[in-house]
Amino acid sequence: MTYNPSSSAQGRSQGQRGRACRGFNAPRDNNKKVDGPIARRLKEYGRVKAFVVGPWAEMSSDLHALINCISERAAEVRWRGIKSVEGPH
Repeated sequence: MTYNPSSSAQGRSQGQRGRACRGFNAPRDNNKKVDGPIARRLKEYGRVKAFVVGPWAEMSSDLHALINCISERAAEVRWRGIKSVEGPH
């Protein structure tokens, strides 16, 4: 079973960041939520990845994707090394 906190983690970080950014940098209009310069800049990066491990070793889907990417790349590099040592058959 995979734990996927990415949507709630994304919402929490946006809420905390948004309040701080609006409090210091946004126009003083309480009826509208206007992003300040920090929030606008951070939105340019896209979705925040949630690398989370739970108490029973369950992992977020983002962490699973990262581990798969790393392991595939390591396998490619090691396989290339094995083929060069053995030589062509």
